[in-house]
Amino acid sequence: MQMEEAAFKARPANSGMPKCPHCGRPLKKATSPIGHTTIYPFIPCDCAESRAAYEAMEHEKEEEEARSAAERHEKRLDAAGIPKRFRGLSLDVRQYVKTIKDRRSLILSGNIGTGKTSLACAVAEAMIDKKSVRFTTISSINASLFDKEVGESALFRSLSDADLLVLDDLDKGKLGEWSACLIYRVINQRYEDCKPIVVTMNCSMSELTRKLTVKGDATTAKAIVSRLYEMSGGSIINYCGGDKRVAKYG
Repeated sequence: MQMEEAAFKARPANSGMPKCPHCGRPLKKATSPIGHTTIYPFIPCDCAESRAAYEAMEHEKEEEEARSAAERHEKRLDAAGIPKRFRGLSLDVRQYVKTIKDRRSLILSGNIGTGKTSLACAVAEAMIDKKSVRFTTISSINASLFDKEVGESALFRSLSDADLLVLDDLDKGKLGEWSACLIYRVINQRYEDCKPIVVTMNCSMSELTRKLTVKGDATTAKAIVSRLYEMSGGSIINYCGGDKRVAKYG
């Protein structure tokens, strides 16, 4: 409730003028707008109790707005497919967000458990309240292709239309001709539209070509890697070190 609204609930004075519900003083009629509104005919009392009540109501309003914003944020994370384990991470991703805003892609390469997915999801979450984001893996793409409720066309649009796409573990999962073709189409569409991608993998770019090769034909794989390389400006972020998950409990 706003402080101005409290004026309507003030107890009436003997003179017919309403009183402050806190100190009992008569309220003055408003002769000019209060804030940005003109619908309240009395000026709120400036007694300490009224001010405290107003501040409490404002604090409650701010908390409610924060809760609503957090709920909207969580729903966007759900819609994007970002795993719950990788949400709300305290990572400084400002330089990577700037790279994405400059329409350049990020390729994160390194050993298992070195923090690539964490960084990718932190970048995505930093942008999700203002940009559309989609997170996926090769395994998820394979599953969606065989899901009659999804369909190839809808999957293609979802992955190619998002402002930012995170392709996690691009070198994992078995590719067939169908899924390799879809991944190429998605990356090529984003390449043509200058839409960035964040890729994570455990191998080098040359090794990625081999892993994306289907039935001995590397043509599509080379086209994918070539486009990713240009989209990242030829910059590969290499993660060194051991598995942090194992080290945590080792």
